[in-house]
Amino acid sequence: MKHKKIWAVVLSTAMFLASMAGTMTAYADDLPFVDPFAEPTEPSEDEQLREYTEIFVSQMNDVRVKNGLAEVCIAPDLCKCSQIRAEELVVYLDHDRPDGRDCFTVLRENGMDFRHAAENISAGWRTVLKAFDGFMNSEKHYANMMMNPATHFGLGYVYRPDVRYSHFWQMFIIEKYDDMGRPFVFEGQYIPVRELGDVDGTKEIDAADAARIQEYSAATAAGISYPVSCMFPGAADVNKDGQIDAIDANIVLSYSAQRGIDPDATIEEFIW
Repeated sequence: MKHKKIWAVVLSTAMFLASMAGTMTAYADDLPFVDPFAEPTEPSEDEQLREYTEIFVSQMNDVRVKNGLAEVCIAPDLCKCSQIRAEELVVYLDHDRPDGRDCFTVLRENGMDFRHAAENISAGWRTVLKAFDGFMNSEKHYANMMMNPATHFGLGYVYRPDVRYSHFWQMFIIEKYDDMGRPFVFEGQYIPVRELGDVDGTKEIDAADAARIQEYSAATAAGISYPVSCMFPGAADVNKDGQIDAIDANIVLSYSAQRGIDPDATIEEFIW
């Protein structure tokens, strides 16, 4: 037996679904969020989509860890389901699929059972960070991203310049376990590695990374807890001396400033 309840909120519609298979939630924006000053995102080639997925989950995992929640892994099988849904959003921007079935049927028909699952969808955002911020600033979308417990994540994105809104974003977050009650291990699942200096996982090294390192250094020196992703230390200890401190922050800041003058500069040139 399935129950559906619909809430109407400003610029947003939220849908809750519950079934014997577990709790499932889905939240969508029914008006586009468009940043007129953002650079258009390139069409979703496989490598570009992988990068968007890694950026998104890195941001989300940072927030989850800050809130005392476990990080989630990118699961390629789940990303395939998300991409199917993103393609469907071009045709029908809703949690129901174009054929009238609910969004979670795409998981089941691809052999993916789950204990809990949530979907966020949006259209109009031109960059992955804008899409992430849009979800973060919506209470119900944010609640989905902070689903607890959760184990895996998938992102879908489609760019159709000839269609209204043009940019379509979809994410699944699920809770899935094996027969022994342990988090299920999908083939190829991973938490994205962050490059040296890129402590926030945006694929850019800038002043924000330096500030994050400095905050972490100051907090730990004062004995204050500063929870970070499992990928943070490897990216933050830039000079590899076993410490994360102001020296690392200064290296990142110097490199970031130089990149504005010399795009070919490498962070290794600033390690001392």
